[in-house]
Amino acid sequence: MEEHNDLTIYKIGDYIIGKELGHGSTAVVFLGIHMITGMKYAIKIIKKSTYKQKKPQIDREIIFMKIIRSSYIVQLHKVYENSTHLFIVLDYMEGGELYYLILTQKALDITTSIKLFCQVLRCLSYLHSKGICHRDIKPENILLDSGHTNIKLVDFGYSFFSLNEKLKERVGTPDYVAPEVNSGNTYDPFLADVYSCGELLHVMLYGSHPCFSDGIEINFPDNHGSGDLLSKMLQRDPSKRITLQQVMKHPFVKVALDNTKETPIAMYSGPVISFPQQELLEIICYILPNISELSIRDYLASPGSNTVKEIYRLLENQFFNSPKEIDTSKIESEDILLAIPTSDNIIPNDKITRGTTREVVCENYDNENEIKLKINQICDELRIKEWTFSTINGKDRVPFEVIYSKKDGCHQILFQTHFGCSMFKDICCVFHTLLNK
Repeated sequence: MEEHNDLTIYKIGDYIIGKELGHGSTAVVFLGIHMITGMKYAIKIIKKSTYKQKKPQIDREIIFMKIIRSSYIVQLHKVYENSTHLFIVLDYMEGGELYYLILTQKALDITTSIKLFCQVLRCLSYLHSKGICHRDIKPENILLDSGHTNIKLVDFGYSFFSLNEKLKERVGTPDYVAPEVNSGNTYDPFLADVYSCGELLHVMLYGSHPCFSDGIEINFPDNHGSGDLLSKMLQRDPSKRITLQQVMKHPFVKVALDNTKETPIAMYSGPVISFPQQELLEIICYILPNISELSIRDYLASPGSNTVKEIYRLLENQFFNSPKEIDTSKIESEDILLAIPTSDNIIPNDKITRGTTREVVCENYDNENEIKLKINQICDELRIKEWTFSTINGKDRVPFEVIYSKKDGCHQILFQTHFGCSMFKDICCVFHTLLNK
C-alpha cells in the first residue's frame, strides 16, 4: 500500500481533497470536490518516488487517457504536481467498484450481468479499434454509477499500444490473466483481453472463478446460453479462443449489445505528417517502446486517422504539458484539517488566533433537520470530524462549529472557528456550493 504520511495538502487547484476512496500498489485515490461547481471527482495521488520508478508506465497511462474518449471509460480532467506528489483528477463514480457489488450479492442476476458485460465489450471494442489493449480487466477496475446500471473502465497502468505484434511482458491480475501471458512465450494481447473478459463474466454470473484441470475440458452451465460463450472465451489455447468481434456476435449478448450504444469522439484525421518534430518523435518512441521509429514515421505519414497521429497531435497542441506546479508556500502549518491521511483532524491548540465567522444562506431546505443531514454528509465526504451544531448563543467551542438560525424566512448557517487560516475560507466556499446546489 502506498503511504502518504508526509502529504499535508488539503487543496489542489480548485479541488478540496476529501475522504479516501481506495488505494493500490501505485497510488491512493481520494474524493475531490470542486469549490466553485460542487462537482465530485476522484483524485489519484502518486508519490514522486513511485512516479520516477514507473515513469514510462504512468506517462503512457496519462497519454492514453487523454486520447480515449468513451462513455464507458473514466475521463481524465487535469494533472497537477508539486515537489513530492502527482495528482490526477478523474471522473468520480458513486457506485464504487463492480467487485464490491458482486461481493455483496454473491453473484449478479442474469439481466444485470448481461447489461454490464455488454458495456465492457463496447468499451473494449473501442480500445482495440485504437490499437490499445487493456491487459488488466477485472471487477476492481470497473466502476459503477449510483444506480449500478452503467460502468466506466479505469486503471490503464498496464495498457499498451500494439500494431498486431506479439508481446512477452507478464502483467495483469493472476485470477484474470490469460494462461499464455505467464507462459514465458509471446502472446496476442487482444486475445488475452478476451480471456480476462471471460473470467469476468463467470465471476459476475457465479461469484467465483472456473476451476480448470489439466487436460480436462470444462462444461459450463448453460444459464441462458452463457455456457457456450464462456467455453469459447476461456479456451486455454489462444489459437482456439474466439476473437472480441466473435464474442460480440454471440447470441448470449447480441440482442443486449445492439441496445448498448455509444458515440466515441472520432480520431484525428488531419493531413499527413511527413516531417514530424524530432523532439515529439522521441517522446512517442519513449511512450511506445515496442514500435520502431520507422514504423511511427510511416503511421504519421499515412492518410486517414490512427492512434499514433492522435498522440502526436496531443503533444503538438501541448495538451500534455508538464503538470502545473502547486504553490505550497502558502500552505500554513495549521492548515491540516483536511490533511492526507487524517488520523486526527483537530487543529493544534497552540495555534489559536482571533475567532473567524462566515455566513452561508441556504435557500433549498425546508427545515433544520434537512440541513443537518446534508451537512453531516458533507462533513463525512470532507473527513471533518471536529464540528458540532449549537444555538446562536451556544457556549461550546470546537475547532469547527456550525450554528443554525433562521432570518427573514431563509435558513442560515454560521461557520465559526477560533483558528484563523486560509483553509477556513475554502471550506466555507465548498459548503456554500454544496448546500445550495
